Amino acid sequence: MNREQQSKNSKETLKILAYDSDSATGDYYKKCLTAAHIYGKEVILQHVNEHEDALDKIVTQSPDIVILGLNAKDRKSLGICRYIRTHAHSNGYTGVLFVTDELEPSLKIQALKLGADDCCSKEQTTEELRAHIYGVARIKNLIDTIQANNRRIRAQNLKLSKIVITDELTQLNNMPYFWKRLRQEFARADRYQKNLSIIMMDLDRFKKINDGNDHLLGSFVIAKVGKLISENIRFLDIAARYGGDEYVILLPETNLEGALATAERIRQAVDTHHFDNGVHQVKVTTSMGVATIKEHEQINYHSHEDIVRCADRFLYEAKEQGRNQVVSHHNTKLYKHQTIHHPPNRIDEDSTKKVLKKIK
Repeated sequence: MNREQQSKNSKETLKILAYDSDSATGDYYKKCLTAAHIYGKEVILQHVNEHEDALDKIVTQSPDIVILGLNAKDRKSLGICRYIRTHAHSNGYTGVLFVTDELEPSLKIQALKLGADDCCSKEQTTEELRAHIYGVARIKNLIDTIQANNRRIRAQNLKLSKIVITDELTQLNNMPYFWKRLRQEFARADRYQKNLSIIMMDLDRFKKINDGNDHLLGSFVIAKVGKLISENIRFLDIAARYGGDEYVILLPETNLEGALATAERIRQAVDTHHFDNGVHQVKVTTSMGVATIKEHEQINYHSHEDIVRCADRFLYEAKEQGRNQVVSHHNTKLYKHQTIHHPPNRIDEDSTKKVLKKIK
């Protein structure tokens, strides 16, 4: 494609549709607008005499400006204006100009109330009609600009709202957002007697990963584990980076068995993943503590912070028992590498009492 063709194809156009039941009016518009340019845009004019044709072209072609003929005998153009103002169009704002045989005040008022941008009389010069079309085109440009700016602002606000609640490294939620959601879900679970679970999670011997390799690998591992967490939880679950190499997951409407299954799924995902940043390779495991509200009566959570403290204590219990495992109040010794779908019924009461004593 040569430069002349590229220039021709890149020309901006202003599509104008003119409707008037009087076919002679079409010649008048052509005389006014042939080879015309409005705000640097080449005018492309179409004229129709039938009401149905006008509506069809508005729907299928989305003109920039619609010129509507109006007189006491033919008021169908008022219905066309009403349709334009009540339906969105792919080409942005549609300017509407009414042209009347005689500028009756009642018709002009009715047209403007329906959303017309301007009204004028056919009894005017070509320059005057063009001036009115220029005015309508200016209104369209202004509204299109405002709408485009509003779309950009909404898109930026959406990005900012995401940034505000997101941990940059892991792309999980940050803790201010997590605490906000936990307070809400805790209150809901308490009021409606719903299940609610928390998973506290910590990478095993993470300091050795940093000291034995470099901090870039440490950051890589933290980010990758965040991704593995996201891939193994539900859409409604809230995962956050608690700090450093610690993570916390809020599981609404989840009983202990479901929380243990989720925790074990994440543990296995980390345990079996090959961590390689192109420079270093490392084996990573994780320990987890799980606490649940309304699933039992041994622990009475007085606040949303209590359930996090409890899960945190079970996390340290998992560390003490050898790491790379999941611990909860139900069974404080869940075997390493064991897939937890149906936790044992027997409760290790001594270990549970020990943890409860630490909480108090």
